[in-house]
Parts: sequence; structure tokens; C-alpha cells
Amino acid sequence: MKFLVYDFNLFIEHSKRLAADGKNQVFYHSPWQDSFPSFSKYAVGLGVPGVEKVLYFFDYVDEADCIVFFDVYGNDLADWLRKKGYTVFGAGKGELLENHRWLLKQIVKKAGLPLHNAVKIKGLTALREYLKTHPNKYVKIDIFRKDVDSFHAKNYESVKLLLDELDVVYGPIKDKFNFIVEDAIKADESLEPGIDGFFNGEKFVEPLLLAFEIQKASYLGKFVRFKELPVQLRKILEGLQPVLKKLDYRGAFSIEVKVVSTRTAYLLDICSRLFAPASAGYVEWIKNFDELVYKVAKKEDVEIVPSAPYVGCLPLESSHANQYWVMIDFDKKLEKYFKMRQYCQVSDKYYAVPGLPGIVNIIADGNSVKEVYNKIKKLVDEVDAYGLQTDVLGGLEIAQREIEKAKSFGINF
Repeated sequence: MKFLVYDFNLFIEHSKRLAADGKNQVFYHSPWQDSFPSFSKYAVGLGVPGVEKVLYFFDYVDEADCIVFFDVYGNDLADWLRKKGYTVFGAGKGELLENHRWLLKQIVKKAGLPLHNAVKIKGLTALREYLKTHPNKYVKIDIFRKDVDSFHAKNYESVKLLLDELDVVYGPIKDKFNFIVEDAIKADESLEPGIDGFFNGEKFVEPLLLAFEIQKASYLGKFVRFKELPVQLRKILEGLQPVLKKLDYRGAFSIEVKVVSTRTAYLLDICSRLFAPASAGYVEWIKNFDELVYKVAKKEDVEIVPSAPYVGCLPLESSHANQYWVMIDFDKKLEKYFKMRQYCQVSDKYYAVPGLPGIVNIIADGNSVKEVYNKIKKLVDEVDAYGLQTDVLGGLEIAQREIEKAKSFGINF
């Protein structure tokens, strides 16, 4: 089988896995065009076994059995290709659910799901005035996350300098941007789990992952059947299913929720893509990953075959990799536990391509949370890179405390 992957350099490990150790052929394209193209935008994936890096996407469209969009961006193209009769894995029009947050809230309301209190504010000047009299809010924007990601405004003074920076970023159109401002819910009165999985155009593929992610610094998940999901989370998926079906959504998804009681949870955000960075573990946690991707694209039934009931991921960073090449070194016998992000390969050496601090993820699976944690803990000292921060096990320990806390909300992990 031939896969053609259209990617923005974040999911090269998943593309490598599609090759299934030589069973399939994988063409990997990352958009590099710019007014002044740089090599680093093209370099990701070069030399990776099983992956053929291709310069021009449409040269391979008719050759591929399945065209794959792991990320949220480019899904207008995915939708167009699907309508032309190509077999496509990706959110398609479902990308709107992630990139247009106010629209998502209207969909949630129409679906009859609990809706977290929020307001839409147009313009940075209006946002400033609102925050002066409305403390303890979360501020979110659509699409342009590189400029600023979601942030917590404890009060106006605590974010004034950030708003000053946004004055410069948005310049003369600063009062044209829309901001979504949500009420903050006290951490000790709530819980923030997520569900990660796949939708095949008709229904959710089982099993799904019930998980706790701590600020992208750690991840612990458990494979569960749909009927085994906590009632608060299952209600949300039941409300979303007709929406995803109408959008002909055929791809990966993640939802982030805020659980406030044993019966109620608010949908905070949807990721219309593979979640990052921890989904790098999919390539080992899902034994039939290539079959899963193809059958989801074909709108066919498929069952996920997990490697173990529990899984975990610990992302590691080197700030040096923001601007410079960094070699990632580990014993090749341990390759199944170390999954890289933006990288290329030269002979048997791995190099992080400049652009991201996150360079490698430690992944593990097991029959219990404790087993997964202990495996990751042992592996931390087995990988090396210039500037690599390895004293980061605290995130996994926080996740374990959240799992204990979940019991008081009726969620048994």
C-alpha cells in the first residue's frame, strides 16, 4: 500500500510507522514554499528509513492509495481531495472545530451539552477594558497560536505586559481580532482529563484513550471501551457524534474537558488532529496503526489493538534546538521507547531540526500506572542531547495525583 502524508513536520514518527517495516510505501511532504524558502522547513524526514521525502505533493496524489493529514492545517485540501474521490485520512471540514472556538461553543450549545460561561470580545483595546474589571479569566484566540497561546489572566496587572506585547504583534489591526474569554474554574473544585482517539466518519473507533496530560509535560492514559467511559465524558462524545458524522470527519481527535461533578463536564477544546507531543506513542501503543489509518480513511469499521492497557509519555526539551541542530543519542536497542519530533537521520544518527525545543519523547506501556511510570523513570538517563532537560519527572507525578483525585468525581482510572 502507498501512503502520501501531508504534514507540517510534527508527525514524522507516525509517517515512519505507516511504512510498517517495509510492508507499505510512504511519501512524506511538508510544505516548504515561502517568499524565501529555508532548508530547515524541508529537512524534517530526510534519511528516515521507510519514508521517501517528496518535494512536490501533487506529483504523488494519483499514485497514493491513501492520503494522510495528521495535523489540523491543510484540511481544506483534505476535504477537496475527499470530494474528488480520493481516500483521505484527516479532519476535513472538522478543522473548524479546533480553529474557530466560538463556533465550537455554538455547536456545543446546539447539541444540548453543558456550556462553560464565556464571552467573545472584539479587539485588544476592548479586551484590556474587560480584564480590568473581570479577574480570573482564561483568554483564547483562533488559528494564530504562534503569536500567543491561551493564557490565564489572574487580573489585569498580571497580563498587562503580555497585552503590551500583543499591541506590537497585531499592530494596526489589533482591534480586529476576536478573543474568547472564559471563566476560570478552581483547580481544587474540578478535574481536567481528556479523551484521545479516532472517528471513522460514522462512529468513534474503540478503544479510546482516557488520559491526563499535564501542560504537555507528561501524559498518562488508559485504553477504555466507549461504554466504560465516565458518564460525564461519554455524554460529550454522544453529543459530538452527529456533528462529526455530518462533517464526514475521518481522522484523529482529542477533547479537553473540565469535570466539575460526578455528572457534569464542560467541553473546553477539540484538537482536530493527532495530539502532540504524546501521540508519538501511538506508533507503539497501537499495534495495527497502518490498518487503523487506512480503514478510518475508507470509512470502514476497525478495532484498535492496544499494546497494553496503560500508556505514558514524557516529552524532553532542549532550548538549544529552537535555533540550532541537536544530535539525539541513545542505544538503538531502545529505539521503541524514544520517539522524536522534528528530526532527520544521517546514517544511524538522529538530528533534531532547528525550530522546536521539544526534541524527543520517552514512551512506555504496561499493566498499571505504576509500571508505566517506573519504565519511564529508568529510561530518562538512557538518552542524551545537548541542553536536554531530564529532571522533569514531576509532571508524571502530578498526573498520578490527578488520577487519584479523579475518584472523587466518579472516574476510576
